[in-house]
Amino acid sequence: TDADKDKTCVGHATFEDEDNAKARRSVKVRIKKETRLIHRKAPGPKKASHSKLTSTKKHSRAQALENRKKKRMKQQEEADLYNRGKGTSNRKERGSARERMPHVILSDRLESVRTSVEKRAKAGPFLKPVSRSLYPQYYEIIHEPIDLQTIGGKNRKYEYNTADKFVADFELMKKNAIKFNGKGSPLANEAVEIWEFVKSTVEENRQEFDQMEEAVRDQMSGKKKKKKAKSSKATSSEAETMNTANVVLDGIATQVNLGANFSFKLDEDSDSDD
Repeated sequence: TDADKDKTCVGHATFEDEDNAKARRSVKVRIKKETRLIHRKAPGPKKASHSKLTSTKKHSRAQALENRKKKRMKQQEEADLYNRGKGTSNRKERGSARERMPHVILSDRLESVRTSVEKRAKAGPFLKPVSRSLYPQYYEIIHEPIDLQTIGGKNRKYEYNTADKFVADFELMKKNAIKFNGKGSPLANEAVEIWEFVKSTVEENRQEFDQMEEAVRDQMSGKKKKKKAKSSKATSSEAETMNTANVVLDGIATQVNLGANFSFKLDEDSDSDD
């Protein structure tokens, strides 16, 4: 029996060694697996330079969209203003031609007067529309509000085809200031001075404004084009009334232009001599 026990113990020890060997092998395999998993690193955070490039691209795309939007608005505005005239493929020539248009010249001249008013020391309350939140009662009393910003917007849209319409809005601003603040108040007095300045400026340069207004009227009515058409018709009629004569020189027939009012007659004596 002791021998049997020894055999059992030996056999058991043998199996234990095999089990230990298997365990060691399995541990090695696990270590390898874990090592492989460790080597598979997750992607790290983006670099600062990459984020900067991405933001730059987004900014450039937004800027490009904004530029295209402005370009479409400008093209639409030009189409509305010059739908009667001929276009040009040269962008620089189109810009310079626009600056020479009569309505643009008048608008620029009126804008110079408005800018002079803005530079006045006490013109601050008239620069922008009256705040509805601060003075809600203003719009209950004043039904036609006007201010320098609104006048500038109307001028940019070429709504003033005469200087008198421009002066009329400043007169309206004066009346509104007197009606709301009372006659003799500081704001009412400033509005009166502004109106007098604009009115006197226009009157002092009345001849200049009259010429610009006349050019705008001719532009809107297409008077220049009609003049060209009449001149071309007159030229064609003059060409039709030209007198010509056939002359034979050395046996060669030649047609000679004698002019519109020239008449050629042969004397009877010459015929008798022949």
